[in-house]
Amino acid sequence: ILVPMFCKSWLLGCLLILFNVLLLYFTATTLERRKWQKMAKKTGNPHVAYPQNYRFILDQPKKCEHQKPFVVVIVPVAPQNTEARNAIRTTWGSDELVWDKLVLVLFLLGSQSANETLQEQLQNESREYQDLLQSNFLDSYRNLTIKTLVMMEWLSRNCRQASYGVKVDADVLLNMKNLLRMLVSLKSLQHNYITGLVLSGNIVSRDPSSKFYVPHDILQPHINMDKCR
Repeated sequence: ILVPMFCKSWLLGCLLILFNVLLLYFTATTLERRKWQKMAKKTGNPHVAYPQNYRFILDQPKKCEHQKPFVVVIVPVAPQNTEARNAIRTTWGSDELVWDKLVLVLFLLGSQSANETLQEQLQNESREYQDLLQSNFLDSYRNLTIKTLVMMEWLSRNCRQASYGVKVDADVLLNMKNLLRMLVSLKSLQHNYITGLVLSGNIVSRDPSSKFYVPHDILQPHINMDKCR
């Protein structure tokens, strides 16, 4: 008689532990979602799905047609970061001809629609340098994926004759000669070719106060998939 009673008590204890674990999990998930929603309200809900109908406010649709570059380097940068754009223009971005190959450097921006003064400055900058691409999605850290997709869309539509497209962050010092040497050294022109630093096994941040926070409803696994940067 004692053995069955012990088994029942053990089973009941296991069920109670399982119930508490599930309760803690769902409570934590709910609290995390609420924190995310509060942050989204404060920042104007910067995470926006890609609808493929963004339009360009500032564009250079004939650049590739006129110059026929071998490689197009596009730098995603915040609209207000004029200093970074000027630094690139006066350093590695000033190389237009490397190893007899034409290089085109462009800057890709999102929109800060509420700031009319900034938009006027960008229009003047675009007229002066003719190297700005600006789409009407909200420029924010969480919309960097949209920025990349807009970049690829622009290259596909306006720059099919270029052999390669390169995405470089604004805080990177690019050795243009080494880049061209690598691309030219390939035995043949590559198709469906992606290269860069592969990051593997990164733990997903679940801290809502972190810059790199990713909620469960966007990505379920706790470990990021391999990615190239």
